[in-house]
Amino acid sequence: ENFATCYASNETAEEVDLDYLDGRKYGANLVPTFFIGNEKLGYDKLEGEIPFVQFKNTIESQLKCAIYSC
Repeated sequence: ENFATCYASNETAEEVDLDYLDGRKYGANLVPTFFIGNEKLGYDKLEGEIPFVQFKNTIESQLKCAIYSC
């Protein structure tokens, strides 16, 4: 099914709307938005077009904190 057909169904529209509201609740302002981390250490938010090296550095920083308790 194409996007328009899926979105037109009530079930799919409700799911998309709930996902949208969740994203807004957590501060997602752009597509795509990634939250990297966890509740204990906190999250880093990456939005929009992000270079690979920034993803890599963010993930490595979160892993380092998880291992060495930043």
